[in-house]
Amino acid sequence: MVGETRDSAYLVKMQEHGWGRIWVRSSPVQYEGEPWAFDNGAYGYHLAGLPLNEAAFLKRLDVATARCPAPYMAVLPDIVGRGEQSLKYTERWLRRIEDHPWKSWYLCLQDRMTHTEVGTVITGRSMVSIIDGTSVKGYSHPSVKGLFLGGTDSWKRTAGYWSSWSHNAGLLFHYGRASTPAKIRAARRSGADSMDTAFPLWTRERFQRFVEMWSLPDPQPELECM
Repeated sequence: MVGETRDSAYLVKMQEHGWGRIWVRSSPVQYEGEPWAFDNGAYGYHLAGLPLNEAAFLKRLDVATARCPAPYMAVLPDIVGRGEQSLKYTERWLRRIEDHPWKSWYLCLQDRMTHTEVGTVITGRSMVSIIDGTSVKGYSHPSVKGLFLGGTDSWKRTAGYWSSWSHNAGLLFHYGRASTPAKIRAARRSGADSMDTAFPLWTRERFQRFVEMWSLPDPQPELECM
């Protein structure tokens, strides 16, 4: 998925490849059948040194729910860089959206979260009684469709682990902010079901390079540092 472009030339190519857009601030619009995503916007507020504007998030959510088909992915509110605190915050939001018609919510993984903690939140019960290695098969929250890898560059090196854990749990795995060619390759090698990136939108040349990167086999089999 790429950012909030409305450039017709980009959209033609995106439709050809079945790519969608991730919407962070604007009201989303879709081409027919687009696998679009609804981001919570927390990262942008974080960069400005602010917490998530919950009222703005809820307003955007209401508008998108009324106007748009259900997204491929909707990201639950989180707190950037705060593992345990973020997880508790997301857990409260899970209760708030329990009756929401979208059943495609993703829990955002932040630094230092553990599979036991994440599993407990998405199952609503103690992991001690249900966990089997790294698996929570069949117990996921009815509104949670997948896990979204956020966090720092060093945390993103855990992508392969979280991808496997997600799939064992019957969830999808998304690699967030794959902003460089190295991260794009890392996302592909992790087995991620989807990723988002702003890399192709800077220039036409970058977009073409991204198309080629996605279409051709990866020439470097080993996971490189990001």
